[in-house]
Amino acid sequence: MSEEGQELEVVQLTVKLPDPIGQLVFQVNPADTVQDVSQTLKLISPTQHHTSFVLTTFEGEKLVEDTLIGDISENSEATVILKEMPYTEKSAREHLQKVREIASLQLPLFYGTLNDISGLSAGASTYKTLELGPVSTKAETTETEEKEQPELSESAKNGIFDAVESVLSVKPSTIPAQKPLKLAPALRSLHVSAWTPPSPQRVLKGDLLYLQCQTLEGESFQITAHVTGFFVNSSSAAKFDSSPRKVTSANGKHQRPSRAHSLLTLLKGLSPKFVEQLDINAKILSEQIQDVYSLPTNALLSNPWLVKDYSLQLPDLGRIEENYIVGGSDAADLFKDWNEEYQGSKELPRSSLPEIIARERLLNKTGFDFTVQAIKGAISVVHGDVTPMNPNDEPSQHVYLRNGIFYSLGVDAAGDFERSGGDEAARVAAVKDLDGVRCLNRLDSSEISHLCTTIVDYCGRRVICQTPVPGIFDEPLSEDEPVSKVIYGSSEAHTQLNADEKLSEKFKKIAEVFHLKPHQAWNLDGSQIKEVVTSMDTKGMRGTDGRDYIIDLYRTTPVDIEFIDKHYTGKEDSYPHRETVLRHEAVEEWWRRQVSLAVKQETDRLGEETKEGEEKATIAVDTSAFVLNPDAFCLTEAPTPELAAELKKDEERVREVSKFVSEILLPELVKDLESSEAYTPIDGGHLSSILHRQGINLRYLGALAQYIEERKAFHKKAEEERLEKVKQEEPKETKDEGDSENNEQSKLDATPVLNVLDALFFVTVQEMIARGVKHVLRRSCISVPVALVPYVIAHIFNSVLGMAGDIEVDPLLAEMYGSPDILNQSRAQIREQVAREVFIRYRYTLPESWPVHSLYLFKEISRKFGIQWRDRTYDFTGTSPTFTADDVLAVVPIVKDSIYYSSSVDDIWEAGRVKVTKGEPEGIQLLNQAIEVYEQVYGAIHPETAKGYGQLGQICVDLKMGQQASELARKSFRILERTKGIDSYDSILALTRLALVESANGEHLNAIKLHMRVLKYWLTYHGESHINVVSALSTIAIILQKVQLHLQAAKVFQKAVELSDKYVGDQSQMSGLLRFQLGQSLVTLKQFVPASEQLEIAANIFKINLGPNDRSSIEASKWTSQLKEYISVMQKQGKQLKAMEAQMAKKAKKASPLPSKKNKSVSPNPELADKSVDEIMKFIEGEPKKPKKKSKK
Repeated sequence: MSEEGQELEVVQLTVKLPDPIGQLVFQVNPADTVQDVSQTLKLISPTQHHTSFVLTTFEGEKLVEDTLIGDISENSEATVILKEMPYTEKSAREHLQKVREIASLQLPLFYGTLNDISGLSAGASTYKTLELGPVSTKAETTETEEKEQPELSESAKNGIFDAVESVLSVKPSTIPAQKPLKLAPALRSLHVSAWTPPSPQRVLKGDLLYLQCQTLEGESFQITAHVTGFFVNSSSAAKFDSSPRKVTSANGKHQRPSRAHSLLTLLKGLSPKFVEQLDINAKILSEQIQDVYSLPTNALLSNPWLVKDYSLQLPDLGRIEENYIVGGSDAADLFKDWNEEYQGSKELPRSSLPEIIARERLLNKTGFDFTVQAIKGAISVVHGDVTPMNPNDEPSQHVYLRNGIFYSLGVDAAGDFERSGGDEAARVAAVKDLDGVRCLNRLDSSEISHLCTTIVDYCGRRVICQTPVPGIFDEPLSEDEPVSKVIYGSSEAHTQLNADEKLSEKFKKIAEVFHLKPHQAWNLDGSQIKEVVTSMDTKGMRGTDGRDYIIDLYRTTPVDIEFIDKHYTGKEDSYPHRETVLRHEAVEEWWRRQVSLAVKQETDRLGEETKEGEEKATIAVDTSAFVLNPDAFCLTEAPTPELAAELKKDEERVREVSKFVSEILLPELVKDLESSEAYTPIDGGHLSSILHRQGINLRYLGALAQYIEERKAFHKKAEEERLEKVKQEEPKETKDEGDSENNEQSKLDATPVLNVLDALFFVTVQEMIARGVKHVLRRSCISVPVALVPYVIAHIFNSVLGMAGDIEVDPLLAEMYGSPDILNQSRAQIREQVAREVFIRYRYTLPESWPVHSLYLFKEISRKFGIQWRDRTYDFTGTSPTFTADDVLAVVPIVKDSIYYSSSVDDIWEAGRVKVTKGEPEGIQLLNQAIEVYEQVYGAIHPETAKGYGQLGQICVDLKMGQQASELARKSFRILERTKGIDSYDSILALTRLALVESANGEHLNAIKLHMRVLKYWLTYHGESHINVVSALSTIAIILQKVQLHLQAAKVFQKAVELSDKYVGDQSQMSGLLRFQLGQSLVTLKQFVPASEQLEIAANIFKINLGPNDRSSIEASKWTSQLKEYISVMQKQGKQLKAMEAQMAKKAKKASPLPSKKNKSVSPNPELADKSVDEIMKFIEGEPKKPKKKSKK
């Protein structure tokens, strides 16, 4: 309890300032350091102009950065003084960066460096277009209160009416993203002056650098950055004069301040419009939701594949000076030893939670910064701006070293993959190596170091970016020293094999995690035999920094031998390479099941052997029996018979795991997916994610499509047999309502399995086509200059999706480079190439007429290749070419990284989730703490943080914390659509979850708007035949029923019925259920005749599908018969009423020949004429009537 109490403590911190405001007071945690406070002061508005300062005590003693606030506090209060410090050249540049950021001249520098690698409208959002109402702050409701829906206001009803009309008339269309928020600059320009650097004489006077500024008033100022601050000097563009200049107001009557410690303060004094624009910008930001415009610190923003409106670049000399502003005159501040920085971060202490969090934050940040620099370098490599280390070799063999990062192309430069597929094998091995690095990140071993790795695919080229092992490029000091620095694993194209004992011992822990077997391996000719604990292709090196490194992790799992035997034949249509390794998820699942089976068998054995009264023995299972040889099927012939026998046993086990993927995991996945339309993959990315989580490689897409067709045939046959059996069922005698048989659960299953399988089949086939086109694009662009890539893209897209035609290359480019050969290929030739890629890579033969959904494929191919298109109407069926090179606005890199991800946050989260499940109040506190750790490690704008928000929001729903749930779910969606993409599967799933949260929170109009956006997505990319279109309409209709808007509910149900009849079948269980729900809505509207018709059709459908004795059939039949009875009664009473009215009219005419005053009509008040809707429903449902009481007068 004492520890919890300490966590809740806060210190009231007072910061004395040298500014007019005098001081600033805010609360901090006792565990915060002086450095944390300094960083906060640099960020918050009142003190952001201070960048060169120290914090001191009252006595003037400087506080060390790592001093804890708790150590200088007394009675939960502390006071520090902000003391301005002299500038250095570096701190003056940092101050200039800050002022440019505040003046909105550029993006904040932590993201501004990505300007040249980000596409157009990066991080665009569509949240505002949803037009959601504010989060409800009403009191939480209990379960009983939830059943009684509050009366909607007229404005809410009108909003829902409009939303329903939109739902009924929604048309397929892409959702344009709003361009990211860009504030108007508060200055025309602010950059380094041409008089920089200062002369040696001026350096001695304290000058650091010179700036040139132009204000919004049009005035230009030359400004000196001095050790004491900033002042306006007397220089002009043609003459240097360092003396301070007196600046007067526009009318010459007042003198403006021309010197200040902060450049921001100086500019505020010089330019009234500067202050005015800053206020305008601050007001704009205050009206925005922060998640929609904030920039990430540790994540890349997503680039939309369609760009409608993008910001034009403004002239700014400061942008081209960025390297100087950030790195200094020699750019030394830009250079980093990435390996040392990353390994040093890994070696930080982790004995307490604060240390663990600080370490993980630094690891994640370092990994991200490395990735950013790697992307920039890779793009420069592709553009030819980096000189190779081996310029005399073939261009495809070139390697590069720049800013501490080693770049190589995804080809078999060393010949290591000559026997397994050459360049294709090397390309795949790079990704598998990256997967291995990610696994090592999760293992987080302190004994073994691995390399930061990033893979960049750009304009058809794959660039592998890594930190080099220290000393790897050093020449041997003597002839006796080996050229290769590999001390573990194979080298020199498998002719050498090493197995350093110390490294082998360290690698054992890694082998245990990957479930690898220590085994004998040998070199190419069998002359060297060594015991290794990992694959012989995994190498170990000792760097000159004294650390042991593990590299080449592409063989951390065995090969998929079943797939190789069937499809890697060496023929023309063979699979392109032999580097088909199993996924870690598949090996882990196989291992888990083997261990579970062994535990069960051991338990059963001990149970049989243990006698009554004896204490049960402890179960022990040797997991070493379930390890795999990663070199199985990859070694040459064994040198000895003993090794051959051992290898054969290892190969049998590896083959077992290989079969496990294709014969167990794949069928299990399809059976899981077919059981509910809720799990239908949204797009190819979603399908890939699902397959990978299940341990299934994408090379099984063809097998997946074939198995789906088999399941469809199975279900068709099973359904026919079931219906035949139902047809022979005799109706039983109707029993009393209280009879137990009548209360049996209905066999109604409205999930249309065949339609779900159709949707899964569609995504699977389209994913194969999209990936086939991507490979054709890659091969076509790899040898083409970047300037000609848009022409290649337009021609291939025309051939696959639109109307092909001649693509004319710009004459100047054609004269310089010539025309790419691919432009001479016909539509049929290109489509044939795509079909061939699909067959070779996925072992699936496309039909002659491809099942192509143009808009869906347009999106999928563009996202996979990184293409940004102009957002306009594309005619896929016209006569002229659909796409032109000018429609390609940008090509952005596709990045695969190995950034470190936190493990401590997962531990905290799991502990909190368990406590919440048990109903312990500390659970929600732990979950909130986990969210704080997410924000500390990843930053507020990050996909991982967004997922944390979403999961906590779902828990809040379960705990009836509606307001918090809605806020968290909205936040999750806003971040995911900016970091993952506005139409990515992550965003659509987040949107769906948000709709459910809003509905649970009683915000039905918001829920309908959200469901409508999801509905629009399904219609646009999948068409109205997709099963989720009907599901979305049904969900909206049910929401309308909840709020008693039955007329609107009936309209939406009617639309759902039409689509269900058309695509699922008018005799399907789904159509029956929808008609039953439609009939109920019509009853509530007192539209009894059409209601009776719908209910009767529903009853007949249920009888056909479920038999006459199923509860659903009985219920629907009862509704129908009693509703008919009610209609009959009403018709009889209506005739009596008409006769009585006619008789009364005659009497009235005789009695009063003159025009009479308006009298109330007289009615016979029949028993059912004036019943309420609830009473009518009770009558229809067969509730016994109460005896009518006679009125006493």
